[in-house]
Amino acid sequence: HSCQLRSRRWTLTSTDSGETDHISGDGVTGLYPLLLDDGGHRVYAGQNAVDATREVGASASEAFVYQRVSNVYEGGGTMSGTLQFVPGSIRQPMGPEFDVVVASFPLPNFVDGDQYIY
Repeated sequence: HSCQLRSRRWTLTSTDSGETDHISGDGVTGLYPLLLDDGGHRVYAGQNAVDATREVGASASEAFVYQRVSNVYEGGGTMSGTLQFVPGSIRQPMGPEFDVVVASFPLPNFVDGDQYIY
C-alpha cells in the first residue's frame, strides 16, 4: 500500500547549552512525497497539504531522500522527531494518519559557516 507524507515535527537540542528548538510544518521543503508499495515514489508540491496536487519530476523507482541544511548550534547537538503519513494519499486517504518516529541522531559541530545536512 502507498502512503503520503503530510507533515513533520523536529526537535533540535544543543549539546553545549541544552537549548531546544522545535520545528514543524507541512511536508518537507514544500514537497509531499507519495511512497509507493513497490519501494518507489512520486513527489507532489503545493502551498499546503491539501493543495499538494502538482506532481513534480518523474516517478522514481528508488526511495525518496531529502536533505535540509542548518547551522543552528555551533557546538553540535541532536535531532529527533516524527513524520506524519496518510495511508493512500492526502487526496484519497485509506485510513487514519500515523506517525513514524525518527530516533535521535547527532548533529556534528560546525566551523566557520559550515552547515549540517540532515
